[in-house]
This record gives sequence, structure tokens and C-alpha cells, in this order.
Amino acid sequence: FLKMPCPLQILAALRARTFRPDADSVSALIECVDSESWSLALSDENPQRPEIVKQAIVSVRSCKDPEALSGVIKAFMAAELPRELVDLVEPLVVGGSEPFASNKNLQNLLILTAAKTVDDEKQRKRLLGFIRNLQNYDWQDVAAFFITNAQYEEALAVFKRFKDHKAAITLLLDNIQDVERAMDYACFCESEEIWDMIRQREQQI
Repeated sequence: FLKMPCPLQILAALRARTFRPDADSVSALIECVDSESWSLALSDENPQRPEIVKQAIVSVRSCKDPEALSGVIKAFMAAELPRELVDLVEPLVVGGSEPFASNKNLQNLLILTAAKTVDDEKQRKRLLGFIRNLQNYDWQDVAAFFITNAQYEEALAVFKRFKDHKAAITLLLDNIQDVERAMDYACFCESEEIWDMIRQREQQI
């Protein structure tokens, strides 16, 4: 990705490891959208990387340029910083403003990246919050991703969020394999079709 050459002083400072990761400097780095500059900034060998990442997460919130934001996201992805990427994207789409708050690609990115970084209950609750509160992501593709990765409770949350009751019951019966929960869900739905699905499953047992 390349929009315009970064100011020579930024590139020189990054190469010399004298770049100051303050708000103004990192904002300038974001605005220039230069892959070489970001590669230097987020290199494992750059001792300033943690400070640059921390400031970028803050500074990007005032970014209004989609191309600039795309550049930062690509840089974080190339540097393999998934947790930091979630921290960067979250405030843009959760309680953020347009043009990013309702952006489908950003919502997909946030949920799928968060899904790959879950390793404790706190992170899982955070992911479930994204699933339940966002509404403009490709929910069928997201649910399929969760099922493929055996994240069944997350897939169930997606189906509940978008009221796909048949898919939810199928998941409860086939993947989670909990008939009691399926029956509780059927009571919630108050749908005869859903009850029929449960009866058919019970007859097969």
C-alpha cells in the first residue's frame, strides 16, 4: 500500500531508531500510508515498537481517511499483532463514528481477529460482546468460521443475534449435543417447527 512518500525525516528517524513515538509523529506516520515506514516502525528489532503501537491505537481514532486506516491495519497484520489489531479496530466500530462504525469489513475483521486471540474467559466475553452488539457483519460467514473452529457457543450467539432459530437448534443438537438446552431454546422461540426438529431427533436416538 502506498499513498505518498513519508517525509524524509520520518524515514530517516525510523532507520536511525531515533523516531519519537509521540502523538504528532505517529499521526504523521499514519497519514503518509507508506509500507516501508510501517515495516521499520513495527519491526521486531525496533525497540520503540511497543510505544509506536500504543500511540497508533490512540491516534488512529481521529483518522478519517479510509486509505490511511487501511494502511495501519495492513501494517499490524503484516507484523502479526492480532491482539493489538483488536485494540486498534474496536473503538472505531464499537461506539465509533462514520465512516468506520458501520463498515462491514471492519466489523468482520474485528470479530474474526478477536476469535483467533481468545485464550481466557475475559477475551471470550469481549468477543461475545462484539457478536451481540454489532449488526453489520457477514453473520452467516462468521458463524461458519466459528463452527469450523469448534467455537460452538460463539456460533450459537451469532444465530441468536440474527434470529436464525433453525440453525441454532441444529447446532445445539448436532454440535453441542445438548437436547435439554435445545428444548429450553424451543420454549424461548415458541415455534412448532423448532419443536418438530427436536422430536425428530429424539425419534432417531
